Amino acid sequence: MATGKDVVQRLHEEVWKRRNYGVLDEICAPDCKFYDPMQGNRPSDLAEYKRTMAQFDQSFVVDDVPLDRTVEAGDTTVFLWRLTVHMKGDDRTRGKIGQTSGMGLVQLRGGKIVEHRSVWDTLTFFQGLGLVPALTIPATEGRQPSAPGV
Repeated sequence: MATGKDVVQRLHEEVWKRRNYGVLDEICAPDCKFYDPMQGNRPSDLAEYKRTMAQFDQSFVVDDVPLDRTVEAGDTTVFLWRLTVHMKGDDRTRGKIGQTSGMGLVQLRGGKIVEHRSVWDTLTFFQGLGLVPALTIPATEGRQPSAPGV
């Protein structure tokens, strides 16, 4: 039976790097639930997760997605990753670079993923692409910020 590290490595290499979504049918249980910021952190099933990935691919080309660290404890595996993409888009957005990092957690049952949770910096990702304006902090007009009640 595959270990959590084996399953995460396969997910990373075949699904995220090669964009081969058919592998999900092999490494995920039929009742697998996915939680991702792109889906509002609500549970989604395998079919919806595949649609979300396909929609992502309509807008972005994945340039690099290194897996930085994987830690396994029982039937739970946690992993850290980074992502660099460029936009397909129109003349205004084509080629813009987006970068982010995140962490995932998979829960296995019988060597298959039954739950996949992902947390990543969506704000910085979309700001880097120019799709969300950068936050501006108003000037303090020479005053030093202080803690409440000070």
